[in-house]
Amino acid sequence: MRGWTLKEVTRALQEGQISPTELCQRCLSLIKKTAFLNAYITVPEELAMQQATAAEQRLQRGESIGPLDGVPVAVKDNFSTAGIETTCASNMLK
Repeated sequence: MRGWTLKEVTRALQEGQISPTELCQRCLSLIKKTAFLNAYITVPEELAMQQATAAEQRLQRGESIGPLDGVPVAVKDNFSTAGIETTCASNMLK
């Protein structure tokens, strides 16, 4: 997975070489292994896995909502996201 292009990841998902839940678990594992980098402020693991499971079910039914369905995405902390704390890395906003 590491070093794969986005095109390779989407192809692997579509061909069933990797599932969205497995991909999500690998990404979450990598985030934990590299926590010393402080690259992520908030990691909503449970929500990520719920969304990966939903994507996997859609793919299994042939009802993908697009080519990126099942691909994990990180969102910069200065964008408001529903249900996830947004701090812009500022203690003032916590």
